[in-house]
Amino acid sequence: MLLPALLNGDSEALFAAVLLSLVWATFFFATLITRFARDLVLVLEAVTVAVIVLLVFTEHPTMLPALVVSPLVVGLWKGARGAVLVLALELGAIVLRAIQAGEDADPDVAAAITLWFTAGVGLAMIAIFVHRTSRARDQTLHSYAEARRLLTSVLDLSDELSAGLDPVPMAEHLQGRAIDEIPGCIAAAVSVPVGDQFSPVVDSPATDHSAARQQQLRAAWESKAPVLEGAHFAFALRTDTGPVAVLHGIVRPGSSGVRQALASMELAEATVGLDSALTFARLRERATADERQRLAREVHDGIAQEVATLGYLVDALAARTSDPEQEQGLRSLRQSISRVVGEIRRTVYDLRSENAPPATLGEQLQRLAAHLRATTPLEVTMEIRERVQLDDDVAHHLLRIAQEATHNAVKHARASRLLLEFASSPDGFFLQVSDDGVGLQEAAGDSQGMTIMAERARRIGAELTVRNDGGVTIEVRKQ
Repeated sequence: MLLPALLNGDSEALFAAVLLSLVWATFFFATLITRFARDLVLVLEAVTVAVIVLLVFTEHPTMLPALVVSPLVVGLWKGARGAVLVLALELGAIVLRAIQAGEDADPDVAAAITLWFTAGVGLAMIAIFVHRTSRARDQTLHSYAEARRLLTSVLDLSDELSAGLDPVPMAEHLQGRAIDEIPGCIAAAVSVPVGDQFSPVVDSPATDHSAARQQQLRAAWESKAPVLEGAHFAFALRTDTGPVAVLHGIVRPGSSGVRQALASMELAEATVGLDSALTFARLRERATADERQRLAREVHDGIAQEVATLGYLVDALAARTSDPEQEQGLRSLRQSISRVVGEIRRTVYDLRSENAPPATLGEQLQRLAAHLRATTPLEVTMEIRERVQLDDDVAHHLLRIAQEATHNAVKHARASRLLLEFASSPDGFFLQVSDDGVGLQEAAGDSQGMTIMAERARRIGAELTVRNDGGVTIEVRKQ
């Protein structure tokens, strides 16, 4: 605008252009100085520019391009909200100017105003897109930076905490206090909601996880008062943000003062600690899941391929040898390599199945059976009667039990046939893994398989039965 005015020697146009420049400069510095009224400054700028342009455009049409500046700048800075507001103000100024002109309005002038206002709308839309893209990128970078800061703070803080950030010791502390401070308490547990069920963080063999107890835990979760049903008690552990877990257990018949003891227990500090530990455990589980996926890829693409290549080399050596003794040794070596490859494949499967896409337990067991058929000589039979889909946590524990049971059948039982049976209904579920192998042998001193399976069954309120009758049958049932 300044250049055409200078070239044409038009002093009035030059004055208008300088005036617009001063307006923009003034409002620009005003936005830097003020902190609480920037939106008002932008509105005043748009109105001032529109008024100046519409007052002089009939004699100086070179001023009309100034109408696109405010929508463009405000759109880049404030996004859609600011751009729409500025365009609405400019449109209002144009309408008022048209009313003032009345019948004397020049059609060419109206067409020029429409053209430049439309251009302003187009540039405003481009500015809005750029603003949103830039803001999304900035928010992503800010989110990662904030996440790193918070994670660093958590790691630094965990080093200073006497009990660390493991929820089990904190839940055990609450469990011990319940047994010590509640009159007649003979068993206690701390459970957290997982889907529609409550799963224990720490448990006692005497505690009950039946459907009736689950209803009691749900009632305690939703209530701020202890829930007592016969010899069973339940009490929600709360922080300022809401319930965290449920402390529940059993007292001796006739025990008095249970409700008063629960109400008087000072559990706020321990509950905050448990809440923090549970939150950190969820974060750790996500990080562990990512690491399992990475390990699965590395093992599959690295170690598995290298070991398989060794097998091919042994095959080539066996094909060229004429010494029967050497050939037998190479065949034995090839069988050992095949067993190692099978173990690696099972390891990769276990690592990846931890993060497999959501599926019903029946579908996951079918994948397990297909994997066993592909990697072992076992004759695998499947019987699936899945009437209801189980909660994710229950399904997770049952899948791990099935994997441990089938792993034992492959590695230790020397079985030729394996039956994998699963049924679920609104009344409960049933899982059975049985083989025709040599049966249970004396466990190694460091073997924890059976213990872990029993713990998993107890966590989901089920009963684990192991039968050793010409093979091994592992059964998990909940009615």
